[in-house]
Amino acid sequence: MRHIANYKWFWITIGAWCFIATVGAWALIYSPFQLDTRLISEFSTEINKSINKNQIYLISSPMGLSLETVTEKWEAKGWKNMSGRINLAAALLNMPKEYYQYFNQLVQIRAFESEDSFRILGLLTAGNGGETYQWVSEIPKKSLESQDPSNVDFPLKPPPESLNALTVKTKDMETSIWSLDSKLNVVEMFSRAYSAQGFSGRLLSKKNDESFFILRKGSIKLLALVSDNGKKSTILLAKIYKI
Repeated sequence: MRHIANYKWFWITIGAWCFIATVGAWALIYSPFQLDTRLISEFSTEINKSINKNQIYLISSPMGLSLETVTEKWEAKGWKNMSGRINLAAALLNMPKEYYQYFNQLVQIRAFESEDSFRILGLLTAGNGGETYQWVSEIPKKSLESQDPSNVDFPLKPPPESLNALTVKTKDMETSIWSLDSKLNVVEMFSRAYSAQGFSGRLLSKKNDESFFILRKGSIKLLALVSDNGKKSTILLAKIYKI
């Protein structure tokens, strides 16, 4: 679970893209049952310059059966279930436990591991519950290795003292995620970082430990979320090509 905890914003971002791109539909089926399976979408993303492949299907099977069948199939092929029985969709979003039972009937996310890859399984109940959208994303482990901030392929480079630098690219969006030591003034350090690279910035809103910015440099526009809960700080930047 260490890799999942280190890249919380990464998993949330990946999940959000899949909801948007498929109107909340995820899936790839590996099942011994003869089910009606319809391919909805195939797409790739780039994570730290490594290709991440995704497939989405609509399956004529309830979510519970799909989850059980896929888990058993993958484990038999040597994939280690990193998340066990924990629904990462609820855990990563810090959903109150009183809502877990209802939420778990609608959405599930599991993480699996092989020697050189991670595999994410997402499921969403469709229609009256007799069908399931399933999404599988296979992520090379090398893509999550620590990067030198100066080598990050994004318009705004993380400062040298940043940690866990990560970039994710799709056809319509680029995202950069990195962390800073919460003992520092994170907002001030972020402001210095973008100013030093020729960006102008404007604070859009601030609520509790989260600050939203819009950054500009020529024709480049970035949205930024700076989060600092006193234990860990995260900077999430997005460059959007189409609105």
